[in-house]
Amino acid sequence: MKYTVFMDMFSGGSQKEDWEYICVTLPEKDAIEWFEEYFGHDPLEVTCECCGQDYSVDEIKDLKELGDNPYVDEDNTQVFIV
Repeated sequence: MKYTVFMDMFSGGSQKEDWEYICVTLPEKDAIEWFEEYFGHDPLEVTCECCGQDYSVDEIKDLKELGDNPYVDEDNTQVFIV
C-alpha cells in the first residue's frame, strides 16, 4: 500500500494541525485534494515566504519508513493515518 505523507514544516513558526505527520492512503494528487477538503487549507500553501511550503509532501510504500524519524514516538501521537 502507498501512503502520501504530509510533514508539517512549521512554516510561519507553528504547527498547522494536531499532528506533525499526516499519512493518507491515496496517491499524491488525490491525497492533496482530500487534505484540502478535510482540513480546509492547501498543504502546498506558503504561509511565510522565508520559510517555504507549509508541508513537505512525499509518497512512501510502508509506514516503517517513518520509524527512523526521531519525532515519531512509539504510540504514533505525532502521526495521523487515514
